[in-house]
Amino acid sequence: MKSAPARQNNIFSRLIAGLLLIAVAVNPLPGFAQEPQPETPSPISVEVEVTPMQATVGDLITYSIRVRHDSSIEPSQPQFVPPEGLEAVEQGTRDHPRQKSQAQREFWFQLRADRVGSYEFPALSIPFVVSKTDNGSKIIPGQLSSPKSQLEIKSVLHHQGEPTDIRDIKPLENIPRDWLPVILVVLGITLLAALGILLFLKRRKKRSIEPKLKQETLSPQETALRNLDILQNKKLLDKGRVREHYFELSEIFRRYLGDIFNFPALDWTTEEIKHFLTSSPSHYPEVREKIGFILEETDLVKFAKAQVTGEKNMTQDVINFIQETSVAQNSADNPTIPS
Repeated sequence: MKSAPARQNNIFSRLIAGLLLIAVAVNPLPGFAQEPQPETPSPISVEVEVTPMQATVGDLITYSIRVRHDSSIEPSQPQFVPPEGLEAVEQGTRDHPRQKSQAQREFWFQLRADRVGSYEFPALSIPFVVSKTDNGSKIIPGQLSSPKSQLEIKSVLHHQGEPTDIRDIKPLENIPRDWLPVILVVLGITLLAALGILLFLKRRKKRSIEPKLKQETLSPQETALRNLDILQNKKLLDKGRVREHYFELSEIFRRYLGDIFNFPALDWTTEEIKHFLTSSPSHYPEVREKIGFILEETDLVKFAKAQVTGEKNMTQDVINFIQETSVAQNSADNPTIPS
Protein backbone atom coordinates (compact mmCIF):
# COMPACT_ATOMS: atom_id res chain seq x y z
CA MET A 1 0.00 0.00 0.00
CA LYS A 2 1.37 3.35 -1.19
CA SER A 3 1.90 6.14 1.24
CA ALA A 4 0.23 9.57 0.95
CA PRO A 5 3.37 11.37 -0.40
CA ALA A 6 3.70 8.75 -3.17
CA ARG A 7 0.06 9.20 -4.23
CA GLN A 8 0.49 12.96 -4.34
CA ASN A 9 3.61 12.64 -6.58
CA ASN A 10 1.68 10.36 -8.98
CA ILE A 11 -1.21 12.83 -9.32
CA PHE A 12 1.21 15.69 -9.86
CA SER A 13 3.00 13.76 -12.66
CA ARG A 14 -0.26 13.06 -14.44
CA LEU A 15 -1.25 16.72 -14.21
CA ILE A 16 2.06 17.81 -15.79
CA ALA A 17 1.64 15.28 -18.64
CA GLY A 18 -1.90 16.48 -19.38
CA LEU A 19 -0.81 20.13 -19.54
CA LEU A 20 1.97 19.20 -21.97
CA LEU A 21 -0.48 17.39 -24.25
CA ILE A 22 -2.82 20.41 -24.26
CA ALA A 23 0.08 22.75 -25.09
CA VAL A 24 1.18 20.54 -27.99
CA ALA A 25 -2.37 20.38 -29.31
CA VAL A 26 -2.79 24.16 -29.16
CA ASN A 27 0.70 25.04 -30.48
CA PRO A 28 2.10 22.12 -32.47
CA LEU A 29 5.81 21.60 -32.54
CA PRO A 30 7.65 22.96 -35.56
CA GLY A 31 8.13 19.52 -37.01
CA PHE A 32 4.38 18.76 -36.79
CA ALA A 33 2.91 22.12 -37.97
CA GLN A 34 0.20 21.89 -40.71
CA GLU A 35 0.60 23.76 -43.97
CA PRO A 36 -1.90 26.63 -44.55
CA GLN A 37 -4.75 25.74 -46.96
CA PRO A 38 -4.97 27.91 -50.09
CA GLU A 39 -8.07 30.14 -50.39
CA THR A 40 -10.57 28.72 -52.92
CA PRO A 41 -12.65 31.34 -54.85
CA SER A 42 -16.41 30.98 -55.11
CA PRO A 43 -17.63 29.36 -58.39
CA ILE A 44 -19.66 32.54 -59.12
CA SER A 45 -19.71 35.95 -57.46
CA VAL A 46 -21.07 39.39 -58.28
CA GLU A 47 -20.24 42.99 -57.47
CA VAL A 48 -21.86 46.28 -58.56
CA GLU A 49 -20.47 49.75 -59.23
CA VAL A 50 -22.15 53.13 -59.79
CA THR A 51 -20.04 55.74 -61.61
CA PRO A 52 -20.16 58.46 -60.41
CA MET A 53 -21.89 57.91 -57.08
CA GLN A 54 -22.67 61.65 -56.85
CA ALA A 55 -23.87 63.54 -59.94
CA THR A 56 -26.01 66.49 -60.97
CA VAL A 57 -29.20 66.70 -63.01
CA GLY A 58 -28.50 65.94 -66.67
CA ASP A 59 -25.34 63.90 -66.03
CA LEU A 60 -24.82 60.39 -67.38
CA ILE A 61 -24.41 57.61 -64.81
CA THR A 62 -23.14 54.09 -65.48
CA TYR A 63 -24.52 51.24 -63.39
CA SER A 64 -22.30 48.14 -63.80
CA ILE A 65 -22.80 44.55 -62.63
CA ARG A 66 -19.63 42.42 -62.86
CA VAL A 67 -19.97 38.63 -62.52
CA ARG A 68 -16.95 36.36 -61.90
CA HIS A 69 -17.64 32.73 -62.73
CA ASP A 70 -16.08 29.40 -63.57
CA SER A 71 -15.94 28.23 -67.16
CA SER A 72 -18.77 25.75 -66.53
CA ILE A 73 -21.12 28.60 -65.57
CA GLU A 74 -22.83 30.93 -68.08
CA PRO A 75 -24.54 34.06 -66.62
CA SER A 76 -27.36 35.86 -68.48
CA GLN A 77 -28.49 39.49 -68.78
CA PRO A 78 -30.50 40.55 -65.68
CA GLN A 79 -33.80 42.35 -65.97
CA PHE A 80 -33.10 45.94 -64.91
CA VAL A 81 -35.67 48.75 -64.58
CA PRO A 82 -34.15 52.11 -63.61
CA PRO A 83 -35.62 53.87 -60.57
CA GLU A 84 -38.10 56.65 -61.21
CA GLY A 85 -36.18 59.85 -61.92
CA LEU A 86 -33.46 58.09 -63.95
CA GLU A 87 -33.85 57.64 -67.71
CA ALA A 88 -32.36 54.63 -69.50
CA VAL A 89 -30.05 55.71 -72.34
CA GLU A 90 -28.07 52.65 -73.39
CA GLN A 91 -27.02 49.21 -72.16
CA GLY A 92 -24.56 46.51 -73.14
CA THR A 93 -22.35 43.60 -72.14
CA ARG A 94 -18.56 43.28 -72.18
CA ASP A 95 -16.12 40.53 -71.17
CA HIS A 96 -12.96 41.31 -69.15
CA PRO A 97 -9.68 39.33 -68.89
CA ARG A 98 -9.83 36.22 -66.71
CA GLN A 99 -8.83 36.59 -63.07
CA LYS A 100 -7.69 33.60 -60.98
CA SER A 101 -8.80 31.25 -63.79
CA GLN A 102 -12.30 32.73 -63.66
CA ALA A 103 -14.05 34.62 -66.46
CA GLN A 104 -15.43 38.11 -65.89
CA ARG A 105 -18.57 39.39 -67.56
CA GLU A 106 -19.93 42.91 -67.07
CA PHE A 107 -23.50 44.05 -67.67
CA TRP A 108 -23.65 47.86 -67.85
CA PHE A 109 -26.53 50.34 -68.06
CA GLN A 110 -26.10 54.02 -68.92
CA LEU A 111 -28.64 56.33 -67.27
CA ARG A 112 -29.44 60.05 -67.31
CA ALA A 113 -30.37 61.89 -64.11
CA ASP A 114 -33.65 63.79 -64.46
CA ARG A 115 -34.53 64.55 -60.84
CA VAL A 116 -32.73 65.58 -57.65
CA GLY A 117 -32.70 63.04 -54.84
CA SER A 118 -31.19 59.88 -53.38
CA TYR A 119 -31.66 56.66 -55.33
CA GLU A 120 -31.17 53.04 -54.35
CA PHE A 121 -30.48 50.33 -56.88
CA PRO A 122 -32.20 47.22 -55.51
CA ALA A 123 -30.74 43.73 -55.60
CA LEU A 124 -31.11 42.20 -59.05
CA SER A 125 -31.63 38.52 -59.78
CA ILE A 126 -28.95 37.33 -62.23
CA PRO A 127 -29.86 34.03 -63.92
CA PHE A 128 -27.17 31.52 -64.90
CA VAL A 129 -26.80 27.90 -65.98
CA VAL A 130 -24.22 25.32 -64.90
CA SER A 131 -22.96 22.57 -67.21
CA LYS A 132 -22.76 19.39 -65.13
CA THR A 133 -20.20 17.68 -67.44
CA ASP A 134 -17.56 18.90 -69.83
CA ASN A 135 -19.70 18.22 -72.88
CA GLY A 136 -22.65 20.04 -71.30
CA SER A 137 -24.96 17.05 -71.36
CA LYS A 138 -26.80 18.26 -68.24
CA ILE A 139 -27.72 21.88 -67.61
CA ILE A 140 -28.62 23.14 -64.14
CA PRO A 141 -30.25 26.62 -63.89
CA GLY A 142 -29.57 28.96 -61.01
CA GLN A 143 -29.89 32.57 -59.84
CA LEU A 144 -27.58 34.99 -58.07
CA SER A 145 -28.54 38.24 -56.32
CA SER A 146 -26.48 41.39 -56.69
CA PRO A 147 -25.82 43.73 -53.74
CA LYS A 148 -27.66 47.03 -53.36
CA SER A 149 -26.02 50.35 -54.22
CA GLN A 150 -26.71 54.05 -53.73
CA LEU A 151 -26.71 57.16 -55.95
CA GLU A 152 -26.99 60.83 -55.04
CA ILE A 153 -28.25 63.41 -57.57
CA LYS A 154 -27.69 67.07 -56.70
CA SER A 155 -29.03 70.25 -58.25
CA VAL A 156 -26.85 72.43 -60.48
CA LEU A 157 -28.26 75.55 -58.78
CA HIS A 158 -26.31 77.58 -56.24
CA HIS A 159 -26.52 76.24 -52.66
CA GLN A 160 -25.75 77.92 -49.39
CA GLY A 161 -22.10 77.51 -48.40
CA GLU A 162 -20.82 77.21 -51.99
CA PRO A 163 -18.39 79.78 -53.47
CA THR A 164 -19.73 83.33 -53.31
CA ASP A 165 -17.51 84.87 -55.98
CA ILE A 166 -20.11 84.19 -58.68
CA ARG A 167 -22.03 87.35 -59.47
CA ASP A 168 -25.53 87.58 -60.85
CA ILE A 169 -26.00 88.80 -64.39
CA LYS A 170 -26.94 92.40 -64.99
CA PRO A 171 -30.60 93.29 -65.46
CA LEU A 172 -31.92 93.54 -68.98
CA GLU A 173 -31.81 96.96 -70.58
CA ASN A 174 -34.88 98.28 -72.36
CA ILE A 175 -33.67 98.91 -75.91
CA PRO A 176 -36.25 100.52 -78.24
CA ARG A 177 -37.00 98.26 -81.17
CA ASP A 178 -36.91 99.36 -84.78
CA TRP A 179 -40.19 98.07 -86.22
CA LEU A 180 -39.59 99.28 -89.79
CA PRO A 181 -37.73 96.14 -90.99
CA VAL A 182 -40.39 93.94 -89.40
CA ILE A 183 -43.20 95.85 -91.10
CA LEU A 184 -41.45 95.67 -94.48
CA VAL A 185 -40.92 91.92 -94.14
CA VAL A 186 -44.56 91.33 -93.16
CA LEU A 187 -45.81 93.43 -96.10
CA GLY A 188 -43.55 91.56 -98.50
CA ILE A 189 -44.72 88.18 -97.27
CA THR A 190 -48.38 89.31 -97.46
CA LEU A 191 -48.00 90.53 -101.04
CA LEU A 192 -46.28 87.34 -102.13
CA ALA A 193 -48.97 85.20 -100.48
CA ALA A 194 -51.76 87.22 -102.11
CA LEU A 195 -50.09 86.97 -105.51
CA GLY A 196 -49.66 83.21 -105.11
CA ILE A 197 -53.32 82.75 -104.13
CA LEU A 198 -54.52 84.81 -107.11
CA LEU A 199 -52.39 82.81 -109.54
CA PHE A 200 -53.60 79.54 -108.03
CA LEU A 201 -57.28 80.52 -108.25
CA LYS A 202 -56.88 81.80 -111.79
CA ARG A 203 -55.20 78.59 -112.96
CA ARG A 204 -57.75 76.37 -111.24
CA LYS A 205 -60.63 78.37 -112.72
CA LYS A 206 -59.10 78.11 -116.18
CA ARG A 207 -58.74 74.37 -115.84
CA SER A 208 -62.33 73.86 -114.66
CA ILE A 209 -64.03 76.06 -117.30
CA GLU A 210 -63.27 73.93 -120.37
CA PRO A 211 -64.47 70.53 -119.01
CA LYS A 212 -67.54 72.18 -117.53
CA LEU A 213 -68.50 73.85 -120.81
CA LYS A 214 -67.82 70.68 -122.72
CA GLN A 215 -70.02 68.69 -120.35
CA GLU A 216 -72.85 71.19 -120.64
CA THR A 217 -72.91 70.94 -124.44
CA LEU A 218 -73.43 67.14 -124.37
CA SER A 219 -76.97 65.90 -124.81
CA PRO A 220 -78.42 63.25 -122.48
CA GLN A 221 -78.04 60.72 -125.28
CA GLU A 222 -74.34 61.54 -125.80
CA THR A 223 -73.67 61.49 -122.06
CA ALA A 224 -75.32 58.10 -121.60
CA LEU A 225 -73.48 56.54 -124.56
CA ARG A 226 -70.15 57.85 -123.30
CA ASN A 227 -70.78 56.43 -119.82
CA LEU A 228 -71.74 53.06 -121.34
CA ASP A 229 -68.51 53.02 -123.30
CA ILE A 230 -66.55 53.65 -120.08
CA LEU A 231 -68.48 50.83 -118.37
CA GLN A 232 -67.71 48.36 -121.15
CA ASN A 233 -63.99 49.23 -121.02
CA LYS A 234 -63.95 48.19 -117.36
CA LYS A 235 -64.78 44.59 -118.47
CA LEU A 236 -66.49 43.82 -115.18
CA LEU A 237 -68.37 40.86 -116.69
CA ASP A 238 -65.10 39.24 -117.82
CA LYS A 239 -63.80 39.58 -114.26
CA GLY A 240 -66.91 37.92 -112.80
CA ARG A 241 -68.18 41.13 -111.15
CA VAL A 242 -71.66 40.81 -112.65
CA ARG A 243 -73.72 42.59 -110.00
CA GLU A 244 -71.36 45.57 -109.96
CA HIS A 245 -71.70 45.83 -113.77
CA TYR A 246 -75.51 45.78 -113.60
CA PHE A 247 -75.66 48.33 -110.80
CA GLU A 248 -73.71 50.82 -112.96
CA LEU A 249 -75.73 49.88 -116.08
CA SER A 250 -79.01 50.50 -114.23
CA GLU A 251 -77.75 53.83 -112.89
CA ILE A 252 -76.77 55.04 -116.41
CA PHE A 253 -80.11 53.96 -117.84
CA ARG A 254 -82.15 55.55 -115.03
CA ARG A 255 -80.20 58.81 -115.27
CA TYR A 256 -80.92 58.90 -119.02
CA LEU A 257 -84.64 58.32 -118.40
CA GLY A 258 -84.71 61.11 -115.83
CA ASP A 259 -83.04 63.52 -118.27
CA ILE A 260 -85.35 62.87 -121.24
CA PHE A 261 -88.61 62.45 -119.30
CA ASN A 262 -87.83 64.97 -116.55
CA PHE A 263 -88.41 62.89 -113.39
CA PRO A 264 -86.09 61.57 -110.61
CA ALA A 265 -85.58 58.10 -112.01
CA LEU A 266 -82.58 57.41 -109.75
CA ASP A 267 -84.74 57.84 -106.65
CA TRP A 268 -87.79 55.94 -107.84
CA THR A 269 -88.40 52.21 -107.87
CA THR A 270 -89.14 50.29 -111.06
CA GLU A 271 -92.85 50.16 -110.22
CA GLU A 272 -92.97 53.91 -109.65
CA ILE A 273 -91.28 54.56 -113.00
CA LYS A 274 -93.66 52.22 -114.84
CA HIS A 275 -96.65 53.89 -113.18
CA PHE A 276 -95.35 57.33 -114.16
CA LEU A 277 -94.86 56.31 -117.80
CA THR A 278 -98.30 54.66 -117.92
CA SER A 279 -100.01 57.75 -116.49
CA SER A 280 -98.33 60.02 -119.07
CA PRO A 281 -100.23 59.73 -122.40
CA SER A 282 -97.50 61.58 -124.30
CA HIS A 283 -95.07 58.60 -124.04
CA TYR A 284 -95.16 56.01 -126.75
CA PRO A 285 -96.45 52.58 -125.67
CA GLU A 286 -93.51 50.75 -127.27
CA VAL A 287 -91.08 52.98 -125.33
CA ARG A 288 -92.84 52.10 -122.06
CA GLU A 289 -92.59 48.38 -122.77
CA LYS A 290 -88.85 48.55 -123.53
CA ILE A 291 -88.20 50.66 -120.44
CA GLY A 292 -90.12 48.25 -118.22
CA PHE A 293 -88.32 45.26 -119.72
CA ILE A 294 -84.83 46.73 -119.20
CA LEU A 295 -85.61 47.86 -115.65
CA GLU A 296 -87.01 44.48 -114.63
CA GLU A 297 -84.12 42.53 -116.15
CA THR A 298 -81.46 44.68 -114.49
CA ASP A 299 -83.28 44.46 -111.14
CA LEU A 300 -83.24 40.66 -111.29
CA VAL A 301 -79.45 40.65 -111.57
CA LYS A 302 -78.88 43.50 -109.10
CA PHE A 303 -80.81 41.75 -106.37
CA ALA A 304 -79.38 38.28 -107.13
CA LYS A 305 -82.65 36.87 -108.43
CA ALA A 306 -81.16 35.74 -111.74
CA GLN A 307 -77.80 34.53 -113.04
CA VAL A 308 -76.24 36.20 -116.08
CA THR A 309 -73.67 34.71 -118.43
CA GLY A 310 -71.74 36.24 -121.26
CA GLU A 311 -74.45 35.20 -123.74
CA LYS A 312 -77.05 37.42 -122.04
CA ASN A 313 -75.96 41.03 -121.67
CA MET A 314 -78.43 43.87 -121.21
CA THR A 315 -75.78 46.46 -122.08
CA GLN A 316 -76.49 46.23 -125.79
CA ASP A 317 -80.25 46.54 -125.17
CA VAL A 318 -79.64 49.79 -123.28
CA ILE A 319 -77.41 51.08 -126.09
CA ASN A 320 -80.06 50.23 -128.71
CA PHE A 321 -82.76 51.95 -126.67
CA ILE A 322 -80.71 55.15 -126.31
CA GLN A 323 -79.84 55.20 -130.01
CA GLU A 324 -83.46 54.68 -131.03
CA THR A 325 -84.74 57.33 -128.63
CA SER A 326 -84.67 60.94 -129.78
CA VAL A 327 -84.31 63.68 -127.20
CA ALA A 328 -86.20 66.09 -129.35
CA GLN A 329 -89.19 63.81 -129.66
CA ASN A 330 -89.53 63.35 -125.90
CA SER A 331 -88.42 66.67 -124.41
CA ALA A 332 -90.95 68.89 -126.24
CA ASP A 333 -94.02 67.45 -124.60
CA ASN A 334 -92.84 65.95 -121.28
CA PRO A 335 -95.67 66.06 -118.76
CA THR A 336 -95.37 67.31 -115.25
CA ILE A 337 -94.12 64.70 -112.75
CA PRO A 338 -97.08 63.45 -110.74
CA SER A 339 -96.93 63.91 -106.99
